[in-house]
Amino acid sequence: ATGCLLLQFHLRMTVGSFQKRCIAVTGQFRNRLFVIIVVFVIALLVCFNYAAPIVELLREPAGELYEFVYLAPAEVMMQYVRLALIGGLVLASPVIMYELLAFASPGLKASEKTFTMGVLLLGLVFFALGVLFAYSIMLPFMLKFFYNINGSPDIYPQISLENYLGFMLKMLSMMGMVFVGNM
Repeated sequence: ATGCLLLQFHLRMTVGSFQKRCIAVTGQFRNRLFVIIVVFVIALLVCFNYAAPIVELLREPAGELYEFVYLAPAEVMMQYVRLALIGGLVLASPVIMYELLAFASPGLKASEKTFTMGVLLLGLVFFALGVLFAYSIMLPFMLKFFYNINGSPDIYPQISLENYLGFMLKMLSMMGMVFVGNM
């Protein structure tokens, strides 16, 4: 009978400490998630404030080749929101990566922490190099090629802002991922 009482006491203590650990981990996760959300919202607002200059920056590789139009009343506004969301995520990504790594770090060994931090930093650098390569070398060449492939003088390009920005964002992110994949 004494053995059963000791086992019941041990099980209650184990369950109690497990519940306390779960509550502590949940609280830590909630705090880190709050920081991520606040930083993302601030970055989103900053990017929305600079959406027009970002559009002009993304239009640069096209030079004077294309005439841009918008086909729906809210298209420009929706593209500004789209750029703000993506830009906010990009600007907040170092904080997001730090918070996720800090949350997971208690369960990692020192060598695993160092390795993970190195991989994340290298991945970020290679992604940025891929975006830079696409923006400065690949996209101007591609856009000029697509413009010159037209064989008819009666057909001229009028690109919607949505299609152009979608194309640019896909190419930039794709080249960033290609560079990370070859790391």
